[in-house]
Amino acid sequence: MTEALEQFFVNNFSDTIWLAILLFSTLPITEARLAIPFGLSVALWGGNVAHPWIIFLCAYIGSTLPTIFIIPLLKPMFAWLKKTKIFNKIIVFFEKRFSSKANALDDNQKTFSKALAITLFVAIPLPLTGVWMGSGISAFSKLKWWQGMLSVAIGNLIACTILMLISLVFGNSVAVLLIVFAIFIVLYALTMLILMLVKKRQNQQKLDRLV
Repeated sequence: MTEALEQFFVNNFSDTIWLAILLFSTLPITEARLAIPFGLSVALWGGNVAHPWIIFLCAYIGSTLPTIFIIPLLKPMFAWLKKTKIFNKIIVFFEKRFSSKANALDDNQKTFSKALAITLFVAIPLPLTGVWMGSGISAFSKLKWWQGMLSVAIGNLIACTILMLISLVFGNSVAVLLIVFAIFIVLYALTMLILMLVKKRQNQQKLDRLV
């Protein structure tokens, strides 16, 4: 999937690389974690590679933007989607995931400690600890919307800085980072799917015993 996205942006935004990086970083699959090495990849862009600071700025802005909408709108959107047969199960799954993490933060913790925990969570430059996940946890926590947004934004700034430094050090091996991140994402998605299916089967077995 990530390779298809990369090729799409390379084919359609070869003259506006900054826009490609900005849009690429807004996606939940990629975020800045893939957008920065994507923008620095000579293998993909050839001699058209943008300046590192432009890549950094576009990746940071693009990956931070979703939090503006996620934190205030996620819970109402989940409530609406749960009423549909198509999305009910997957929404319940994500709602439980976000709620469990948010409850762990809310238990006996002050506002600053909760905000700091979200900041550190987002600051870890690994797949699925980014803006979308951090914003989802913030939406279900007892933090005010602006506190959650600030926490995510600061954490994302730290993550982008770390990623930029790593990418610059790796140089021409940036493509390797893209592959590693893609593998992490695929493995995580498969793990979550397997766990969901196992849990569904266990629940069904419990119902069968009761009958």
